[in-house]
Order: sequence, then structure tokens, then C-alpha cells
Amino acid sequence: MTAGPLNFCVTASEVQVRVGRFVVRRILLADIARVDVASTFRVPLWNEHWCNLWPLRFVVLRRKSGWISNFIINPLDPEAFLADLRRQAPHLDQP
Repeated sequence: MTAGPLNFCVTASEVQVRVGRFVVRRILLADIARVDVASTFRVPLWNEHWCNLWPLRFVVLRRKSGWISNFIINPLDPEAFLADLRRQAPHLDQP
């Protein structure tokens, strides 16, 4: 079940943004410095958005490289997505 055209997937090496079966954007797990769950009003100002219209809770991936380091997505269940991401990238559990 999806809330819109974008789906978000965690693989062994990357986070993928998909439209149907096509990957349209990917972020390497090794390039992620920090992850957070944010609501509508707590999203960082400068960021790259890949979001559906619903839900209004976001996962903010803070990258180590790139001009725009905040990468924002909104999976249907942000907490489950975050748990899956931390399973695949244990370095994200470090403070």
C-alpha cells in the first residue's frame, strides 16, 4: 500500500526512491551521517524533497557529502522505515 507515486526502499547498500519499479533517486548508506523523524514544521530549511502528499511525517537523512545535505522523504510508516534503515546501517545508531 502506498500513499502516492513515490515508494521508499532500504537495500543492503542504499536508500532508494522509486516510482513504480523504477529507481529515480538513491543515497548510499555509507553517505548518511544521521537520520531523524520530523513533523511538518520541524523540517530543515535547505533540503532535497522526495515526498508524497501524505503522510505529513518525514524522515530526514543528513548526508556527509553534497551541496544540499538534507534529504527528506515520507514513507508510510516512518518509524518502521527508520528501524529498517538502522538494521541495514548500524553506524546510524552511534551518537
